[in-house]
Amino acid sequence: MRVTYSDQLFSLMESVNLEINRYPYKDTGFIDKLRADDLRQSGHGVCSDYAYTKMLVLKDRGVDDSAMGIATCVNDRGELHAVLIVSTTEGDFVL
Repeated sequence: MRVTYSDQLFSLMESVNLEINRYPYKDTGFIDKLRADDLRQSGHGVCSDYAYTKMLVLKDRGVDDSAMGIATCVNDRGELHAVLIVSTTEGDFVL
Protein backbone atom coordinates (compact mmCIF):
# COMPACT_ATOMS: atom_id res chain seq x y z
CA MET A 1 0.00 0.00 0.00
CA ARG A 2 1.15 3.53 -0.74
CA VAL A 3 -0.20 6.75 0.71
CA THR A 4 -0.81 9.75 -1.51
CA TYR A 5 2.14 12.11 -1.40
CA SER A 6 1.46 15.75 -0.56
CA ASP A 7 3.42 18.68 0.82
CA GLN A 8 1.39 18.24 4.02
CA LEU A 9 2.48 14.59 4.32
CA PHE A 10 6.11 15.55 3.72
CA SER A 11 5.91 18.23 6.43
CA LEU A 12 4.32 15.73 8.81
CA MET A 13 7.05 13.13 8.19
CA GLU A 14 9.74 15.78 8.61
CA SER A 15 8.30 17.09 11.89
CA VAL A 16 7.76 13.61 13.36
CA ASN A 17 11.30 12.62 12.38
CA LEU A 18 12.74 15.67 14.15
CA GLU A 19 10.45 15.25 17.17
CA ILE A 20 11.41 11.62 17.78
CA ASN A 21 15.11 12.03 16.96
CA ARG A 22 15.38 14.41 19.94
CA TYR A 23 15.18 11.47 22.37
CA PRO A 24 18.53 10.26 23.77
CA TYR A 25 20.07 7.24 22.07
CA LYS A 26 21.02 4.38 24.39
CA ASP A 27 23.36 1.94 22.66
CA THR A 28 22.75 -1.60 23.88
CA GLY A 29 25.01 -3.07 21.21
CA PHE A 30 22.25 -4.83 19.25
CA ILE A 31 18.90 -4.38 17.56
CA ASP A 32 16.16 -6.41 19.21
CA LYS A 33 14.11 -7.62 16.26
CA LEU A 34 11.45 -9.11 18.53
CA ARG A 35 10.47 -5.99 20.42
CA ALA A 36 10.63 -2.24 20.30
CA ASP A 37 9.72 0.35 22.90
CA ASP A 38 7.74 3.56 22.54
CA LEU A 39 10.34 6.28 23.19
CA ARG A 40 7.62 8.57 24.50
CA GLN A 41 7.32 6.21 27.48
CA SER A 42 10.87 4.90 27.93
CA GLY A 43 12.60 8.26 27.29
CA HIS A 44 15.51 6.70 25.36
CA GLY A 45 16.25 3.78 23.09
CA VAL A 46 17.99 2.20 20.12
CA CYS A 47 17.27 2.69 16.43
CA SER A 48 14.48 0.09 16.32
CA ASP A 49 12.70 2.04 19.09
CA TYR A 50 13.01 5.24 17.05
CA ALA A 51 11.57 3.59 13.93
CA TYR A 52 8.71 1.99 15.90
CA THR A 53 7.83 5.24 17.69
CA LYS A 54 7.86 7.21 14.43
CA MET A 55 5.44 4.66 12.98
CA LEU A 56 3.13 4.94 16.01
CA VAL A 57 3.11 8.75 15.89
CA LEU A 58 2.48 8.88 12.13
CA LYS A 59 -0.35 6.36 12.52
CA ASP A 60 -1.83 8.44 15.35
CA ARG A 61 -1.67 11.46 13.03
CA GLY A 62 -3.53 9.73 10.21
CA VAL A 63 -0.97 7.92 8.06
CA ASP A 64 -2.13 4.44 7.05
CA ASP A 65 0.12 1.94 8.81
CA SER A 66 -0.07 -0.46 5.86
CA ALA A 67 2.13 2.04 3.98
CA MET A 68 4.84 1.88 6.65
CA GLY A 69 7.42 -0.73 7.53
CA ILE A 70 10.61 -1.09 9.52
CA ALA A 71 13.71 -2.22 7.65
CA THR A 72 17.25 -2.95 8.72
CA CYS A 73 20.26 -1.80 6.76
CA VAL A 74 24.00 -1.42 7.25
CA ASN A 75 25.19 2.11 8.00
CA ASP A 76 28.43 3.71 6.84
CA ARG A 77 30.22 2.26 9.91
CA GLY A 78 29.20 -1.29 8.94
CA GLU A 79 26.65 -1.55 11.77
CA LEU A 80 23.06 -2.77 11.56
CA HIS A 81 20.57 0.09 11.68
CA ALA A 82 16.75 0.07 11.76
CA VAL A 83 14.76 2.70 9.86
CA LEU A 84 11.14 3.47 9.11
CA ILE A 85 10.07 3.34 5.46
CA VAL A 86 6.97 5.28 4.39
CA SER A 87 5.74 4.27 0.91
CA THR A 88 4.08 7.08 -1.01
CA THR A 89 2.86 7.62 -4.55
CA GLU A 90 6.05 9.65 -5.15
CA GLY A 91 8.45 7.02 -3.77
CA ASP A 92 9.64 5.63 -0.47
CA PHE A 93 10.87 7.89 2.31
CA VAL A 94 13.33 6.70 4.97
CA LEU A 95 13.01 8.18 8.43
